[in-house]
This record gives sequence, structure tokens and C-alpha cells, in this order.
Amino acid sequence: MRSSWQDEAEDELNAARAAAQDNLEGRSRVLARRAAGQAVRRYFEQVDHGRHTNNYYTLLQEFSRQPDVSDEMRTTALHLCQRVNHDHHLPDNIDLISEAQSMIHYIANVIGQQEIKDKNMEDTTPKIKLYATAWCFMSRNTKKILDHYQVVYDYIDIDKDKVGEDFVIKTNNGNRSVPTLLFPDGSTLTEPSQSELITKLNLKE
Repeated sequence: MRSSWQDEAEDELNAARAAAQDNLEGRSRVLARRAAGQAVRRYFEQVDHGRHTNNYYTLLQEFSRQPDVSDEMRTTALHLCQRVNHDHHLPDNIDLISEAQSMIHYIANVIGQQEIKDKNMEDTTPKIKLYATAWCFMSRNTKKILDHYQVVYDYIDIDKDKVGEDFVIKTNNGNRSVPTLLFPDGSTLTEPSQSELITKLNLKE
């Protein structure tokens, strides 16, 4: 399934093709660069996680300097940045629409591989376990805090999970106290205040 950025980039490419058919070469070049620029912006958002300019020309130049980019795509990015000559033409061997299409496919593949890698890392990373109930105010509040700080955790509703309920009772001297949190280091917190939870997770209020 294609992502929304791919649809937007393909729309730009289709517009570039239409402009080329109407002999609007300047507009066609702009649209092709914009299509490639959208893909590169998504690349930086997904792979680099940094803040980058929305200027497509600058993004393409920056992309060409990335150490992990293939030599072919580095050349493609430079072609997409190339200025026209005095006759307002590019060299005959440069087809910006084809170049942009190749870049979109390349970046879609890179992003797809990165998403798989991130998912695998998430699946193997030890998570906090939040033992709670849907009706408990403190449980809902603790969940809200974890979500606010984007903390990765597993949610166990002890009204629906007998093993989870047994763990809570055993941990709390026979009491069915929630929320109870189990951390990857084996430590636990029961009914923590917001400040206690933030301190435990080394977060900033």
C-alpha cells in the first residue's frame, strides 16, 4: 500500500508529464523537482528524524551529501539540482521526470526497510508493563502520563487477564492495587503519583 507522500509525489510527476507534453519545459522541471523534493523530505523525516527546510532544491542538495545514499541516487539528486544552460535546456542525457521517478521508488524502499527495522526493534525492546483497570481513575491517569511522554509500555487489564491479576496481588501483599507498574529492571511502582512516575522514568515535567 502506498503512503500519502507517494501519492502526492506521483501527482506532481503526472502534472510534470502533462506539462512536458504541452511543451512547458520550465514548468515540467519545477514539478519534477517538487515531486523528488517531497520524497526527500519524507526521507529526512523518517530516517534522519531531523528538522529540515521545506525548500526542495536545498533538500535535494542535502540528500546528495548523505553518506548512506547510493552513488546512483547521489548523482540523480545532483541532476535534479542542475541549472539550465543559456538556451534554457538541460543536457540531453538528463530526464528530470525519470530521475524523480527513480528517486521516489528508491526512497519508498529505504523508508519501507527502515519501518520494518523500527518495528523489529520495538518488538524486542523491553517494555514497561502497566497493570490497570478501565474503571480506575489512577490507572487512567497513569496511562495518560505515559502516553503524553510517548513511553512505550504494555497495558494489562487485570479484569481481563488472570495472570496479570495474580501478579498484582502477589506484588502488593495480597491487595488488588492498581495501577501497578513493572519496569524492565524488575522494579515495581504501585499507585505512583505523577512526580514519582516522572522521577522513575527520568522525564522532565
